[in-house]
Amino acid sequence: LNVEYKVVKEILNHNLVDETVKKHKSKNSKFTKKTPIVTIMGHVDHGKTTLLDYIRKSKLTDLEIGGITQTIGAYQTIDRKGNKITFIDTPGHEAFTAMRSQGAKVTDIAVIIVAADDSIMPQTKESIDHAKAAGIPIIVAINKIDAPGSNPSKVMNDLSAYGVISEEFGGDVPFVQISALKGTGVDTLLETISLISEISEFKADFSCKGYGTVLEAKLDKFLGPVVNIIVDNGYISQRDVVVCGSSFGKVRKLIGDNGKNVEEAEPATPVQLVGLDSLPKVGDVVFVVDDERFAKQIATDVKEFRKKESSIKTQKPLTLKSISERLANEEKKKLNIILKGDTQGRVEAIASKINSISNDEINVNLIRFDTGNITNGDITLAKASDSIIYMFGLKPTSAIIKQVESEGINLRTHDIIYKLIEEIEGIVTGMLEPVFKEVILGEAEIKKIFTFSKIGNIAGSYMREGKISNDSLVRILRDGKIVYEGNVSSLRQEKKDVKEVTKGKEFGFTMKDFNDIKEGDIAQLYKLEKE
Repeated sequence: LNVEYKVVKEILNHNLVDETVKKHKSKNSKFTKKTPIVTIMGHVDHGKTTLLDYIRKSKLTDLEIGGITQTIGAYQTIDRKGNKITFIDTPGHEAFTAMRSQGAKVTDIAVIIVAADDSIMPQTKESIDHAKAAGIPIIVAINKIDAPGSNPSKVMNDLSAYGVISEEFGGDVPFVQISALKGTGVDTLLETISLISEISEFKADFSCKGYGTVLEAKLDKFLGPVVNIIVDNGYISQRDVVVCGSSFGKVRKLIGDNGKNVEEAEPATPVQLVGLDSLPKVGDVVFVVDDERFAKQIATDVKEFRKKESSIKTQKPLTLKSISERLANEEKKKLNIILKGDTQGRVEAIASKINSISNDEINVNLIRFDTGNITNGDITLAKASDSIIYMFGLKPTSAIIKQVESEGINLRTHDIIYKLIEEIEGIVTGMLEPVFKEVILGEAEIKKIFTFSKIGNIAGSYMREGKISNDSLVRILRDGKIVYEGNVSSLRQEKKDVKEVTKGKEFGFTMKDFNDIKEGDIAQLYKLEKE
């Protein structure tokens, strides 16, 4: 690696990917044609995984919980002309914004898939924004053209209004109509991808030391940290020493998208890398260095830097004592959460969504978020901070269940992201103080006062507008000023108790804890309704 240690450290600390690319190129860089990397993006359930399923002739959709892709997957396929294409399948749910954004950063072409019977949706627009920000070519695949209510013309018009104009409308964006389920138009889509690839001349440096980008990371109970990467430039091989953010190690195994071991991975190749000492972050750059001592030093410094940076940015408490003190001093209502998930990418994406739920009245505190099963430390922390523990994509052991029950801790498990988020939002809604609006029922004029020793003063009144009920709220106005606000205590008409009196009728009523009524006072009757 022809880079000074301090430069590499600075690059990693600040995650300057562009600078990493520049510094990592060898003096004799030779850029040659590479396999295009295509990201399939779009709204939830618009058919991204079904399209990839058809292209690969596999059954990816059978593996997806709730029909929603929840981990970025990268796969290679070959078109009819023998050209390789690397596809990245990104999650469709809005909570995975960070993961989808990362997918757009490593890709060459974005295929925005839009259902013909649904048109553009929030994640469609978001995907377009990510692709435009990355400066990559866009191809629109209008899917479900054989579905009832299909309207490709509406999709084209809606996208034009959002600035994505088809070639048919005089723009520069190719539109392809497909049925991902039946395969209609898929060959045309692949040919369009190949054409864009030839025109754009995507290239990579095959001569430099290898480096790539982390798409996902998870902890395997047999293999340890397993990192899904896509190689950007150079080769990453088995037995290479690599550093990846605050992680490092020697590559023990590279697993291709077909599940078989490979000796090395060239640019645009997706592989699973085994051998790091810990889980890196999604988006970290992984690259080859000369020896483990050097890699360990870089990783250690990055870890310290990130620790200090996180402390400065978030001011999160690091001890149980400081957490307890902070929570005790908060005036706002609070909901404390500990999140445990099966993969780093999912955990980070869910954490980002949870952190956006807080409002002016309720503070949602994500006390801890991490991968792997619940530990004794998690349980201790949950008890000390009165937190709910959420597990995503994991199942607690019977021992853990017994332990959390004995400690009185609320443990929740989920496999579908939007259900987890909806549950938390429901909890927050239930914690809010209800907001009421005043609804005027009527107005009466007090004509005469009747005094009884056992009852007190009865206000003989005339109903000028609306109505009065025996459970109405009442406000007494005297010379335009409020002299009483409270409840109607009793309501009588013609010496009988009644439930209601309407406009134009005479009646008498008493008020709770108020006898100082006078002739000429005005009674406003109202009720409170939740907004």
